Parts: sequence; structure tokens; C-alpha cells
Amino acid sequence: MTRTAIYLRISDPRGDRDDRFGLAVQERACREYAARAGLTVQKVYTDAVTGVTETRVGFGQLLAEADAYTDVIVYAVDRLARHPKAGYALLETLQAAGLQVHTAIEGMLDLEDDAGALNFGVRIVMADAERRRIVRRLTEGKKQKVRNGQPLAPLRCYGYQNGEVFEEQAQWVRWMYQQALVTGTHEIMNELQRLGVPSSAGHPKWNRDQVLKILRNSVYRGEYLYGRDRRTRRAHPDAISCPCPRIVDDETWYAVQRAIDYRRSGAGRRGSRTDLFSLTGRIRCAECGAAMVGRRPGGPDTRNAGYVYYACGDPALMRHRKGCTHRKFYPAVDVHGAVQAELERLARQPAQLASMVVTPTSRPIDTDKAVYDIDAQLTKARNAYLRGIDTEDEYAETKATLLAQRARLLALAEGGQPEPVADAGHLQRALTEALELGDLHQAAGRLGLLVRVAPGGEITLALDPS
Repeated sequence: MTRTAIYLRISDPRGDRDDRFGLAVQERACREYAARAGLTVQKVYTDAVTGVTETRVGFGQLLAEADAYTDVIVYAVDRLARHPKAGYALLETLQAAGLQVHTAIEGMLDLEDDAGALNFGVRIVMADAERRRIVRRLTEGKKQKVRNGQPLAPLRCYGYQNGEVFEEQAQWVRWMYQQALVTGTHEIMNELQRLGVPSSAGHPKWNRDQVLKILRNSVYRGEYLYGRDRRTRRAHPDAISCPCPRIVDDETWYAVQRAIDYRRSGAGRRGSRTDLFSLTGRIRCAECGAAMVGRRPGGPDTRNAGYVYYACGDPALMRHRKGCTHRKFYPAVDVHGAVQAELERLARQPAQLASMVVTPTSRPIDTDKAVYDIDAQLTKARNAYLRGIDTEDEYAETKATLLAQRARLLALAEGGQPEPVADAGHLQRALTEALELGDLHQAAGRLGLLVRVAPGGEITLALDPS
């Protein structure tokens, strides 16, 4: 007695209808085929996935219970899959499970038979070609709708409701764009959560991807795009656009894109702007040694939105502060001005430069790999001697040379290598060239500048040219 299962597939549950691809139509045709072939249907399995997807819940259940059946019926080859690779993989999986595969349209499928394999190959290629035609028709229809000035659906992204600007959220979109000019997405995310701003899900929980999608989306400057890269949110060369209600102006939107690209290019530490915080990564608290970070107040109604400052310890690093009491905020413009003035003074008094250089220390040298290589050569030399390839004198000479090299490496590793001492004349030239750049961030990088700020506001400089 044959025990038969039916496998049905539609691409989208919203498209389940009474036409040639509806579940009811497929099942009726499969049962009629089973009656003609004398097969007894015991269970029906369904999936609502695309024809190129190989991972399927209903198909997985069928495989898990494959021992209970001898045959399986699908409506047609294109209901099994619409891609050659997926079609062959799924058919071979069913046959490997001991099931004889039938289709209500084409009949029995058998890859072992030449005619059957050819028929299946032609059918699956035709199904793939039809899928491509469907995709092209749908894509062209969507593009035409956008060309006619209509988004594919009413805008529902953050800041919009049913295609119109939702001011309760739009004010925070504008705030995010203003913040993105001076800080990164991580800082914006933290501030939104601290202020309790509801996300699109309705709760005050944000992540960096949500913030970045808002900052990259051209909808907010009044341009709806069809044809964007899903990962970068950038428009493809053949993207189609149409106007939509805007929340931010073009100048702000493009400035934010440049700021994001600038931070991602590695020109500054992620989450910072070195044009506003020129000492990023080079300014530290004199009390605890933690990095001082550039911050600015948050909130769309903040009157001091242009006030930027340095403070000891990012909130994410508070656990490393170890009881630091340094809580004062230092305006960035004042700190930059004081450092710039001190550098200009040092340029006029080069004799003090040498006293500011960090005392060089010995650097440990990693010789493990070199020693390992020498040990391997010693083993090879010994094996060559034991096999009679090298004479005893040749082996002794090679061994002595390698052991001497090994001893020098171990001595070097133990003593370390002293850092080169910076030449005062070279430092003066470097300082002069750095000041000519007119960019404090680049000047600090060239000099290896280290800035320490004491709780009383006293600023001291040091140079680490290494």
C-alpha cells in the first residue's frame, strides 16, 4: 500500500487565491492525480516562501516524517522550486529520503532516467525564466509608479504617519541630524535612550542601525528613492525618485552624509568629529589617566546646542574611572586655544622642547617566532646528520652557527630594544611644520602630542614622537 504526502507552495500568503497557484487549486489537482495513480494521500504540507528559498518549514516537517510515506506529490515543478540549483537540491533531498516524487502536471520525476532528467531540467529552467519575467514586470511596475510621483506605499518610517509628517517624531529626526554633525551614531543612540525618546516601536530603546538608517534616508530631505542598496542605503545608479514631504533641508542632509563618511573613513575616531574636537584621543585626565571625551548637550529644545566641551570619562567607561573626582567640563574652544598658544610659545623657545619629550623606555622584542624557526632548523640539521646526508663536521658547524644565533636572540629579548631619542632640531622643525598646517588635530598627530588636564584646569603638554 502506498502512503502519500502532498507538498504545496505559494510565494506569499497574501497571494493565496483561487487561481492556478492557490493552495486550494494545487491541493485539488494533487488529489485528483493521486486518485488516478492509485496513491493514498495521508497528509498535506504547505510553505509560503519564494521559489528560490531552500530553507522551508513545511518541507522540513515532510523530511522529518519521510519514513511514514513512500511517495510525495507536488502540483508542478515550479511549485517545488523556481531556480535550477534549488530545484535539483530539493528533488535530490526527497529522493535521498526514499520518496518517489510526482507532479500533478508532469507525472513522475526520476533523475536516474535520461528522459526524466532532461524533462526536469527543461521544466526547472523554464520556471526560472518565468520567475525572472515576473520579477522584471513587478520591478518595472514599481518604477513606473514612482515615475508618476507616487511612493510605492504611504510613508510610515520614523517621523511620518500615513505619508504625512508626524511632528511628534519629526522634531527628534531634526535633532538627530543636528547631533550627527558633531558626534557619532553611538552617542546619538545613548542620548535618545537617556532622554526616553520613543522609537518607532513605541519604547525608548534604540540601536545604532536605527539611527544610521534615519540619517542615510533621503526621504527626510523630500526625495523618495526606489532602488537603494539594502546595506548602505545608498541609491543605485538607475534608482528612480519622486518628491515627498521633507523634514530636514538639503544643506543639513548633505552635511550629515559628509560627516558620516568622514568618520567612517578613519579620519577621526568613530563617534567623534576632529574638526570640533581636535584633541580626540590625545587629551587625558591628569587625575585618573582616563581619556577625556568631546561632548555636547542634547535634546531638540536645548539652547546651548552649539556648546561643545571635554569631560573626563565617557559614560560607557565610568566603570574604569576608579573613583576619579574630576567632574568639570572644559569648553573645547578654550582648551584648543590654550594648547595652540603653548605650541606657538614652544616654537619660539625650542630649548624647552627636549624637556617635554616622554622619557624613552626599553621595548620588549618578540623573538619567539625567530627562536622557533632556529629550533626547527636545528632539528632538520640533526635529521640530515642521522640519515648520513651531512658529515659529523658539517653538522657540528651548522649546529654551532644556529646555537649562536639563538643565544643572541634570547639576549636581545631579555634586554629589550631602547626607544630612539628624538633629536631636538628635528622636533623644532616638526613643530614649525605642524603649526603651518593650521589644523590642530594634524599638528597633534605629527608631534605625538599628549595633553593632560588637571581638576583645577591646568593644562600640561608632553611629546611622544615614537
